[in-house]
Amino acid sequence: MTSAPARSDDLPDLPLGTDSVTWRVSCEPAFLLPSGPRALLLQVAHPAVSAGVADHSDYESRPWKRLIGTIDVMNKLSFGTPEGSARQAQQLRGRHAEITGTRPDGQPYRALDADNMLWVWATLLDTLVVSYERYVRRLADDERDQLYREWQAIGRACGVPLGRMPATWDAFTAYVAEVVATDLGPTETAVAVADQIVRPPIPRPLGPTVGRGLAAVTSPVLPPGLRAGLGLGEPSPAADRLAALARRVASATPGRVRRAPLAVALTVWSRPLRLPWPAFAHR
Repeated sequence: MTSAPARSDDLPDLPLGTDSVTWRVSCEPAFLLPSGPRALLLQVAHPAVSAGVADHSDYESRPWKRLIGTIDVMNKLSFGTPEGSARQAQQLRGRHAEITGTRPDGQPYRALDADNMLWVWATLLDTLVVSYERYVRRLADDERDQLYREWQAIGRACGVPLGRMPATWDAFTAYVAEVVATDLGPTETAVAVADQIVRPPIPRPLGPTVGRGLAAVTSPVLPPGLRAGLGLGEPSPAADRLAALARRVASATPGRVRRAPLAVALTVWSRPLRLPWPAFAHR
């Protein structure tokens, strides 16, 4: 089944509710570990995005801090109060308006360039689906269609023009595949972020062990060419067995039980004045 192109009035209002597909997917704990590093690497492997974060942020030296900041903004924009969601969207667009410069190849860049904004938005959505389907289950067609409409609403709030977003889920996956094949590579920033994944800023002896674990779960969800270029190694049989075990556990555990801890945390994080107990009421 293929979804019809979305019109502005077809999209859900923000913030999204606890009955949204985005909420249910975001509250699954199994895919949290690889999803953040994957999204970061896909973003900074793009030359224009890489130049912007290198010039205007501390992604290279503190990627985990920047990742938490991104999660904070997206959670409050997607699930916060109506006032808080609108405020996050306005602040996000305001900060990006200040990010301009020149890439190493001499080409100018702007964070508010529609193509750059589209790619950053796409990495978050694509990572959400790829990680969920590896560690939980495959989404049904109608779930994907609804998830895509929800993310079109999120993208529009972030400043991505609706007309620049692929019209359907199938068109979206084709767009991601094209960018991966033609634009991404081991940029200087991407190499630095990959090094932080393999060698996280954690004291020995825990640091190297955590790094190996992060690399093992991140490698399988990256495009093969980018994975090789960043030196993260081939997926291991142990990582595949872990993913299979996670899917079995997910299939044997009621959704409200799996999602309860993160649902409470996400409710408190995005809407701190609300009591957390309704957060996991939906299966």
